[in-house]
Amino acid sequence: GPGSALPVFVTERVTDELIGYVDIWGSPTQSYSQVTTAEARARGEDVWPYAAYRPKSPGDVIDEWGIAFRLKPWIAHKCDISRWFTWESTHWIGNSNELDPGGAKNVWVEPKTFETTSESSCGNGDGTLFYPGEDYVFPEENREFPGPIASYRMKMYRRGAQDVEYMWLAEQKGHGDEVGRLLRERLPATLWEVDPKGGQPSWSNSNAVYEKVRRRLADLIAR
Repeated sequence: GPGSALPVFVTERVTDELIGYVDIWGSPTQSYSQVTTAEARARGEDVWPYAAYRPKSPGDVIDEWGIAFRLKPWIAHKCDISRWFTWESTHWIGNSNELDPGGAKNVWVEPKTFETTSESSCGNGDGTLFYPGEDYVFPEENREFPGPIASYRMKMYRRGAQDVEYMWLAEQKGHGDEVGRLLRERLPATLWEVDPKGGQPSWSNSNAVYEKVRRRLADLIAR
């Protein structure tokens, strides 16, 4: 039937048993593979990174350095990734995997927004990239703002997306080699390039470092 034309997406790394049934794989960043992605694309599929785990990529939670979300578009551009899957952005109600399924979350007060019996599975700000502007469940937290309020993480994601547009414009002017060099300098090892033994991320946590790159990209575009 016509539904057969709908792409099938799963949050699962590429597995042999599912090949032929899946169009888009959401592979956790700790198992994201350049080789597997190339093989999937050769079959007409695609692989998107799912979630974010240090040191292969910046994390999604509010405990991360402020620079974290700015770097996700950079990593995507460096590694030729078309999309980065994020499981939720307005996680204001507990889901079936949590201790309180269906329970309302006071996200303006309580930072732990994903809570299970396993402490390692709990996250501060996990799934909450936006916060409620109007809150009638917890009226004392009602900002009386019509619409969601973007987190700092989303502000930084926008900055990173703008950076990548600068990169694209510089590449169109014939400066692709210079853009590649800047990416390698600022992001020496991400995703599959990271030592399997882990350690600390290879990128700087200083926002000024990336502002200087943006200035350099603007200069390249202006030539």
